[in-house]
Amino acid sequence: MAIIIEGQSLCSLCQATLGRDKVYILTPPLTGNTKDPLFPFSDAGIHLECRDRLGIKEKLLEHIYLYEEGMPPANQRCVVDGERIANPRDLLCFGLLTSVDTEELHCFNYLSFNSNNINTWDACDRFLALPRQFLSEGKWEGMAGLNKLAYIVERVAAHRQG
Repeated sequence: MAIIIEGQSLCSLCQATLGRDKVYILTPPLTGNTKDPLFPFSDAGIHLECRDRLGIKEKLLEHIYLYEEGMPPANQRCVVDGERIANPRDLLCFGLLTSVDTEELHCFNYLSFNSNNINTWDACDRFLALPRQFLSEGKWEGMAGLNKLAYIVERVAAHRQG
């Protein structure tokens, strides 16, 4: 969750100071992809009027809800077998891969796996192809050289080979 110091932190949209004079919200770290349309709203403080003015309110709220639904580790269930993932070391969560609904990769947003089940996941080969294409087309750029999508692909591929 974003950390704000009133009177010093800036709205990520209008760059005006966040303070008690205008209502603002704090958003969770939705994506590390600087090219995603929701990136400016990720892990940020933003004025409500700025959010509403840009017309992305519904999409932002939807992704905040999906993000928060998947956060409590005790509730994580594997999409392969539907079982609760008891060992946190076995947990692999995709999070928000893309907020662009027309991207094929969109259908893999927010999936959680027991990494021991990846080699039996029916959609594994399809999944591995999509982010590789997404990356090769330059649709993902991480911050400070970190690329979560490439990391996820590496983890899935390693478990696929088993």
